[in-house]
Amino acid sequence: MLGWRLVLPALKWRFPLPRLVRLMWWSGEPDAPSAERNERIAALARALSGPAEIRALDNCLERSLILYRFLSRAGAEPELVVGFSRSGGEVGAHAWVYLDGQALPWHEEPLDEFETAIRFGRGGAIDESADAA
Repeated sequence: MLGWRLVLPALKWRFPLPRLVRLMWWSGEPDAPSAERNERIAALARALSGPAEIRALDNCLERSLILYRFLSRAGAEPELVVGFSRSGGEVGAHAWVYLDGQALPWHEEPLDEFETAIRFGRGGAIDESADAA
């Protein structure tokens, strides 16, 4: 995970988002699915993003891409979501991961403020049924 944390800042400027998401999906043989392992992966990703006090300096897209990769490697079916909000005349963006229909709770942003712009599923495929902003 740490290796991806180091290279993602450069990769996200090199590749368009759909290609980057496809790159992050584990393309090898996945491990047997395990809810316990998924929880450990989420906890490790949360720990690598640092304490909440400094998390504003971190990047939700990078955190979500790493989580998406390692959950897919663990045999899970994560979805990576990018959304936008308009609040106080400003546009905000956020990325997060869903697993089994639940947003993984590692962020402080209330997700109901965000409209889904794009959703990526298995293999980095764009979910055409997602509501676009």
